[in-house]
Amino acid sequence: MNIVYKWMSSKKPIQLVIKCRKEGDFSIVYGKTLEICYLNKTSGLVLSLCNGKNSIADIRNYMLAHFEVEASELEDDLVNIIRDLQWKQMVVLEE
Repeated sequence: MNIVYKWMSSKKPIQLVIKCRKEGDFSIVYGKTLEICYLNKTSGLVLSLCNGKNSIADIRNYMLAHFEVEASELEDDLVNIIRDLQWKQMVVLEE
């Protein structure tokens, strides 16, 4: 298990976006930094699940139930997506 994922798994991500719109397989997001970002289908789904109620582990379990992916690969991807969303100031992690 990814050590960073293990630390993150109980945290609850909260969206900080101002506006989000879906265009086909992409999400167009207007963030707190007043910058427009384009997210692919997976990152857009993760962002939509960042509601302050779901933990990172809940998001992982949802995705495992709906997509054919290895758990370890998904955990690595979730860490990368969440870090990227944090860097862009689109989500914050809460206990």
